[in-house]
Amino acid sequence: NWRPLPKANSIAVLVTHSLGSEREMLRSVRLVATERDREAEFSVEAEAGDLLALLDQADREVDELLGGLTAEDLTKNRPRGDNEPKPGLYWLITNYGHAREHLAQIELTKQLYDSRT
Repeated sequence: NWRPLPKANSIAVLVTHSLGSEREMLRSVRLVATERDREAEFSVEAEAGDLLALLDQADREVDELLGGLTAEDLTKNRPRGDNEPKPGLYWLITNYGHAREHLAQIELTKQLYDSRT
């Protein structure tokens, strides 16, 4: 829950937000109804064990959702939140970039935490 700056995100927030985004995206691509409280993701506090449980749950859901992925899921326009519908492949690619950005933030936050004196 440590933050490098008062308005920066903690690793718990970054993990929770990244997984929320991934879940919403995958469910949208597969046309599975989803509810997401994006704002709540930015105020979460969690211990390492809680985050590991979230990651395990996300892994199971990814396996389930991607196991049934079809060519139509990738090529047909899919709604996502309040965004304009786009092809499923678009959502997969853009969410991959989004996740990479947050993984880099997590790594930097860890480095800053480890280098505290």
